[in-house]
Amino acid sequence: MPKVRGDYLTRFKPKPDSLASKPVSVFLPKDIDAKVRAIPNRSQWLRETIAEKLSQESDEGIPNEPLIREAIANSIALKREALAAEKKRLSKADQSLIERWSFEIKQLEELL
Repeated sequence: MPKVRGDYLTRFKPKPDSLASKPVSVFLPKDIDAKVRAIPNRSQWLRETIAEKLSQESDEGIPNEPLIREAIANSIALKREALAAEKKRLSKADQSLIERWSFEIKQLEELL
């Protein structure tokens, strides 16, 4: 019988109201991944590190808007690629997933 994680009901669900409803996730190079995973309370550390970097870029006069637009465009491209691959594999019963992804792509396109 597979082992069930103890946090399966609360995993990836934000606790404070100030957090977004969806997590941001990235793949890291193996050496960096090992270091980040060794940090106690790494979620908070990552939040603070990202906020510090964004603040630093703003203080240095580096415009965030082009970076944000590039990130959105990359996200759209990845979602379109995943959607095209999954459309071939998914059945009609999975139509809601296809519709949700299409809706998310449309929302992202409106931000550009």
